[in-house]
Order: sequence, then structure tokens, then C-alpha cells
Amino acid sequence: MQLVTTITHQSALHIILEFATNYALALEACMFLMKDCRLSVNDQDNRGVTPFHKFLKNPCLSARPSVAASELYTYLREQGAANLTIESHHEGNALGVAARYLRVDLLKLFLLTDIACSEPRSMAYALNQVEAPLSDSRPSRDAQDLCRSILMEWTGERGENKRIQMAERILEHQGLSATAPPSPSTPGPKGRKQSIGLLNIAKYKKSKEELVPAVPILPSKVAVEVDVARKVLQSGVAKQQKLKAFMSQSGF
Repeated sequence: MQLVTTITHQSALHIILEFATNYALALEACMFLMKDCRLSVNDQDNRGVTPFHKFLKNPCLSARPSVAASELYTYLREQGAANLTIESHHEGNALGVAARYLRVDLLKLFLLTDIACSEPRSMAYALNQVEAPLSDSRPSRDAQDLCRSILMEWTGERGENKRIQMAERILEHQGLSATAPPSPSTPGPKGRKQSIGLLNIAKYKKSKEELVPAVPILPSKVAVEVDVARKVLQSGVAKQQKLKAFMSQSGF
């Protein structure tokens, strides 16, 4: 079950999520492939497409009512740790795929739960995908209009305010500051090697214990969110400072 197809380099999980028409059987197969066969929902084929992208494109699985609360979506996103920022070669990241196939509920959910989805580059690509011509795989003009309005809410000044509020919540939840540097995980300057003699072992152990960060190392997914949140807030603070400086110079 670890083998991939010769030409496209797709796993069994890619194939199930692309061609499944029966939701219950797809859920059972995915749970077996991910839990027992250790296949990842983030593995990319030769076009950069992941099994999670296949799930988004399959209308039998992702165009269902209340798809965000469905057991299959929850399993792929949480148990499988589906990464929304992985980009395919032609359809972008998960936000771009959801926009292209007009998955209204998931588009809204991605923007509300993953701060990286609303980055300007990602938003511009998703808006471009929404404007693609209607076809058999995207037949609804109402869904197209809804996706466009959702994305427009996250652009410009209004979107920036939403990103700032989300960034503040992320850092507040982790008890971190927007300007505080990350805690050091290794002693001494980067790249420096220390030679330790027998008489210095106790001293070295003591100094190493003192430099252990008080806050435990964050999981990789949380660390990425924290990093993006810091950048958002630092960018917002910088803009506010520039505005204040301009107003003071203008005599206001």
C-alpha cells in the first residue's frame, strides 16, 4: 500500500479521494489507508496535488451539506493534519482549490481558521480562480457570487483588520507577544561549538539548564501560525506608526 503510480506518483489515498462516489465507503477506506497503512493526506503527486486537494475537487465528498462538520473532513483535517498551505502546480493551495470548485462553506472555514490562507498572494490567486468560466465541474453562478463576496470581505482595509484581530487571538491564546523574539533552544551563538573538559562538565550542565526556554516548543503547525501572526501584527504596527508620523509632520 506504500506504492505510488508510475507516471503520476499518486498513492491509493489520492485515487480513493478522486474517484469515490460513495461517502461511507470513502470514509472507511481513508481511515484504513491513513491509520493502518500510514499514508499521508499531504503527499504530493507529480503535479503537486495532495489527497486533500483531491477531496476538495470531488463533489461527492466535498460538495455535501455541512461538509465542514462531516466525519471525513474532520478526519482528513485533524487526524491527517491536512496542510492548507501546500500548493499544487496549477490550482494553488487549498484556498485556491476551494475557490476554483466553488466550495462556499470550506472557503469560509479556511479563512476563519487558518491565518496563512488570507495572505495577499493566496487571496489574489483564489480570486482569480473564482473568476474562471462556469463549467460542468462548477455549474452554479450563485456559488460563484458567494465565493467572490467572501473573498472580497478579506481584501483591502476590512480584510487587514480581520487578519489583525485573528493574529491577536492566536498570540493571546499562546500567551505570546507580537514583538517578543522566539525563546532560544540551544546555548551560545549559532554555529559555535563548545569544547568541554572534565572540570567544566558541571558548569556546562548548569548553564544549559538555565538556558532552557520556559515556554515549551510549539508544534510545527502552531509555530507557523504564531510566526504568521507576528508578521501580521508587526506590519500593522509599522503602518500605524507611519500614519502617526505623517499626521504629526502635517500638523494634525
